[in-house]
Amino acid sequence: MRKFIITLIATLTMVSVYAQPFTYSGYVYGATGQGLQNIPVLLYGKRIVQYEVTFPTYPTSPSYTTGTVIPSSDDATHGPFNIGFSFTYFGNTYTQFYVGSNGWIGFSSGQTTGYTAAFIPNAGSPLNAILADWEDLLPGSSNIRYTTTGTSPNRKLIVSFNQVPHYGCNTNLHTFQFVLSEGSNVIDINYSAKPLCGSNNATAGLISTSSSTVVP
Repeated sequence: MRKFIITLIATLTMVSVYAQPFTYSGYVYGATGQGLQNIPVLLYGKRIVQYEVTFPTYPTSPSYTTGTVIPSSDDATHGPFNIGFSFTYFGNTYTQFYVGSNGWIGFSSGQTTGYTAAFIPNAGSPLNAILADWEDLLPGSSNIRYTTTGTSPNRKLIVSFNQVPHYGCNTNLHTFQFVLSEGSNVIDINYSAKPLCGSNNATAGLISTSSSTVVP
């Protein structure tokens, strides 16, 4: 089975370039100086983002069956649970986390139990959360586990979703994992199985305490 791994690394100066249309008057000039009309023009700007996305490979496959069981059910949130160290996310530091049964972990209570994945930014998504596979999942009594491994200052929090059925496709089993690293604040998201249930969508990404600040 092919394994997909996403690593999200916290940085201070990651710069992304985005384009947006703007209106203008006058001419856009070609290479020979002639005026060109009715040419769509894009204005390129820069935005500072706290994270960059990389796709590393690892020599061994992670375990998805280690740690304390979090009994779950349809459209539920659980927690808070202790991270085991201080973890900084979008500039804020946390020592506890929450788990959403629909494929995410986060750092704030009272988040949505919604199951309909959507593009982010989106006002209907959970806030202050890491989305690995936000969609309509149906974990049971032993599909989710967490553990903190290692010793200070290099500990890791590992939260695993193992063989979690999809609500609409019970034979589709989803296996993925969040790994938060002490000190570096690196976020690893490991995928072992991500089947598709018909036309249902899934969302992965980072969302801060504001739904408008995201890393899709």
